[in-house]
Amino acid sequence: LVVQDSIIADNRAGGEGGGISQYRGTLTVTRSVIKDNRQTTSGGNAWDGGGGVYIWANAVMTIRESALDQNHAAGTNKGHQIYAFKNDNQGGAPAVTVVNTRFIPCTACGTTGTNFYLYDVDTTSNSGAAAYGTLSRKTCSDSPCTVSPFTGTCNNRTDNADHGVLCSYASSTTCPANLYKQVVSVNVLPPSNESCLPTMQPWSCAAASPEASGTFGLDNDCTMTSAGVTLTGNLAITGDASLTTITAKTSGDRRHFYVGSGRTLTLKWLNLTGGSMSGDNGGSIYVDGTGSTLHATSCVFFLNTASSQGGGVYSDEGSVQLYHSNITGNTAQYQGGGVYNYEGSTVVQDTIIAENRAGRGGGGIVQYKGTLVPTGSCILRGQWLSARST
Repeated sequence: LVVQDSIIADNRAGGEGGGISQYRGTLTVTRSVIKDNRQTTSGGNAWDGGGGVYIWANAVMTIRESALDQNHAAGTNKGHQIYAFKNDNQGGAPAVTVVNTRFIPCTACGTTGTNFYLYDVDTTSNSGAAAYGTLSRKTCSDSPCTVSPFTGTCNNRTDNADHGVLCSYASSTTCPANLYKQVVSVNVLPPSNESCLPTMQPWSCAAASPEASGTFGLDNDCTMTSAGVTLTGNLAITGDASLTTITAKTSGDRRHFYVGSGRTLTLKWLNLTGGSMSGDNGGSIYVDGTGSTLHATSCVFFLNTASSQGGGVYSDEGSVQLYHSNITGNTAQYQGGGVYNYEGSTVVQDTIIAENRAGRGGGGIVQYKGTLVPTGSCILRGQWLSARST
């Protein structure tokens, strides 16, 4: 039985399982709500119970990113939320795996009892709430967080062990080209997981500390309040197809992004303007170190300045890839008004590089050692291009 993106609510059963009863086999519940279900018969069979879920014999149950809310079993020791029935003649105890799931107890049941209970028909003295945890509930040692396409870090819950485990899925999902990775909250319970969804989360451009890794969209123009974003992982931002403008902070030294070694910054449909570094290189973007990459498609770098090198973009042993873009009106007091790359690689394809200025050399681009590959329709106007080979 597979239950996904569903609601099972306000159902009634006299004996076993107000919401669901699973005998042997496999039960998988994902992103669903099991709410206000009742097991109603009190004083019947000893193995009656399970307001929300009843699982017995050697059945295997997995509940992920779901909620069990206000379910109720009649009598005491009947398992308001989950009741497990162990019978050695039918395979022993069922297996229960609960991941990133919220349990809300029944506050108006009128009957005391446990939310989780296991009945051992072979040795009834072993029955109880503790037996549920000992014989049925799976912990991190059973690796419940390793489920394709997620491979997450598992944390045993300290607030209530019977509520299962918490899995933290960190940068483990690879999405197809038409979908974007997004963090999805899990029933108000941390941590969150990552899913592939058709729309991107908005990048918090104007925040004091904008997101420094992940995949985001930016539909509206904005002015940054931070002095720049230092990537903590790979960061991708996609603007509106008509171009979204990101204006750097309006005072003090500020650039849009700093890309450290091993990081990749991917930009599309953005206009980056207003960056100004009076004591450093890279007015808009600084790409620093081996394995660092700037990949810009259909972007504009406009009116950025640096006191030394790379008015628009500066790279030190990194990779700068510019496609269908426009590098215009940027200034470096020394070299590389538009772009300066030291011992790295620069690819310029179908890009306009125009009206940039440098005090000494390379008004448009300086490539010092490394490689410079201009392809397609590259227009360089009103400046010098400087390149030195190895």
